[in-house]
Amino acid sequence: MHPTPPKPFRLLLAASLALAFALPAFAQSTTGIITGHVFNPINKEYVHDAEVHVEGTNLTVPTENGGYFSLANVPAGKVTVTVTYTGFAPTSAELELKAGDSLAYEFELGATGSTKPGSGDADMVKLDTFKVTTATDGNAKALQHQRNSMNMSRSVSAEAFGNVTEGNVGEFLKYLPGVEMEYSEADTRGPRLGGMS
Repeated sequence: MHPTPPKPFRLLLAASLALAFALPAFAQSTTGIITGHVFNPINKEYVHDAEVHVEGTNLTVPTENGGYFSLANVPAGKVTVTVTYTGFAPTSAELELKAGDSLAYEFELGATGSTKPGSGDADMVKLDTFKVTTATDGNAKALQHQRNSMNMSRSVSAEAFGNVTEGNVGEFLKYLPGVEMEYSEADTRGPRLGGMS
């Protein structure tokens, strides 16, 4: 026969098991996941490197290829999610997230999810005449990529320099900060970065 464990030991074991099962259930019941995409309606592309942030928390993620994002451990209840991207006003939406659920939401840059139809006149901003070029879009992509890079980097949009002569990439590189070019007659050759070849 096996001896029966003392009563305090059995109580401690029962309390430990109850706590082990209760903690995961409690953790699951207070958070959820928000996923989705960020779309630029002007150039009809999904946006890479836009910042998606849950207001009132430190939850912020950049969008991936195809504009996809995933926010985990979002507190359940009403939350405001804001998308920021260079050259656009922040886009916000108030979402209702149930505990333990996953919610998908699609953002469009320049749109606000909380705006009600018909109330656009109150939020309307009148601008003077302006001209939009592709350089603005290219610069925004370069700045967002540089901003979200884990390494020290310098991103430059090709549109910032326009057409380069004879299609030689050296003519493009010579305008970048910290880049010096060596020439052989009229053609650019080996670049130097920060004085090093």
